[in-house]
Amino acid sequence: FKDAFLEARLEPLEKGLGMEGLARQTAPGIVGPDASSEVIAEVETLVASVPERTWRGILECLVTFNRRDDQKNVTQACCLIAGEHDRNAPARTMERMASSLPDAEFHLVENVGHMINQEAPSVTNGLVGNFLRNCST
Repeated sequence: FKDAFLEARLEPLEKGLGMEGLARQTAPGIVGPDASSEVIAEVETLVASVPERTWRGILECLVTFNRRDDQKNVTQACCLIAGEHDRNAPARTMERMASSLPDAEFHLVENVGHMINQEAPSVTNGLVGNFLRNCST
């Protein structure tokens, strides 16, 4: 799994396309089916701005970092927001994580992918705002 995961996500870099080429290839696949061309362009710009070394580090961390057994020790309230079409952090996985945390809420945002805050900023801001207001009471 690790090798296939890394290979698929690093292929554009290995082909010499750089972060701009990777962003061009990646952006349409990490958003939901209803993402506008403006949102895709914004996501492309965001991904392209990540230094290649950082991108590689992020991916390496994703395939080696596992703290599932420690989740029960998290005492801070958590808000997990998943996109219906997110293949990087699937809703099912996020929902399971929320159920394993002592004080967590889970929200599914329909018709979006991994870039929830870019694709549905009002929904995201509303969920985070409500969560923060509820935490402070």
